[in-house]
Amino acid sequence: MNYQTLISIGNSWYCAVFSEKKDSLEDRRICRNNINAFLESNSKVRFRAALSPFNNDVLIKDGNKAKTYSYYMKRFQGDNNVTQWIYRFLNNEIDIDFKNGLDSELHADAQSFVAIVSISERARMYGDFCVQELKDFLLGILNGKCEWKDLKKYFVPALTYKEDTDYINVLE
Repeated sequence: MNYQTLISIGNSWYCAVFSEKKDSLEDRRICRNNINAFLESNSKVRFRAALSPFNNDVLIKDGNKAKTYSYYMKRFQGDNNVTQWIYRFLNNEIDIDFKNGLDSELHADAQSFVAIVSISERARMYGDFCVQELKDFLLGILNGKCEWKDLKKYFVPALTYKEDTDYINVLE
């Protein structure tokens, strides 16, 4: 499964839930079930789509737990192999089943991370500019100019609601 396929899944959520103004929880559940049926039939990945607590956003869960960007920042810190794998995946150079010597648990986390970026953030209307910011950030890590702990400085979707002061200021 490649990056463009995951982007298409995120776009399908956006179209089914937001652009078509489907407001019922049942519509969202049907869309989530369709995404999971596709994932199960087309891949051997561990992640699955779930509804957010507010039932608007699609979450990516690895098992029964949705992991945060803070989790990934700690998990990937200092590991250039996983950073390079994520960068190559986001550039459509490799498919999600490619392991490139990563241990299975770390690779599973990398898969979940790219699924969040590709599906959830696309469904939340973050476009290509955010993915480009992430790719620039990953290059910075690979070139020794930044670290995973700096993710929230470079990738807006990683901010929590309380940390996203631009968004909060717009609402107030």
